[in-house]
Amino acid sequence: MDFQEELSENVEKKSGFLFLPSYYEALHALPAADRHAILDAMIFYAFEDRLPKMNPARMAVFTVVRANIDASRERYRKMSANGKKGGRPKKKASFEELAWKPGESFDEVCKKRGYHFPD
Repeated sequence: MDFQEELSENVEKKSGFLFLPSYYEALHALPAADRHAILDAMIFYAFEDRLPKMNPARMAVFTVVRANIDASRERYRKMSANGKKGGRPKKKASFEELAWKPGESFDEVCKKRGYHFPD
């Protein structure tokens, strides 16, 4: 079984990962075979949680990227957990609701926005 078949058989739904411009810059300078191997390893790790087996030079580049993939994954888990708690509270009113409409007095606008001026 080759790498691609193994990846397609075992992919479970994952959130994905952020591909940073610095990854492109680092990979762009490498020979095509190394670049493709590292890209495959990044994708495989991000979606399978399994470390690839590569030569030390390729593994050095992958190790730097791995830290960012792990951080993205943890950030997603925290956001997902917070979403299950109900997420962020709803805003009180949108900008359109608070905007000054033609015909409204200054007092009406202040009341709508929750402003209170002492008498």
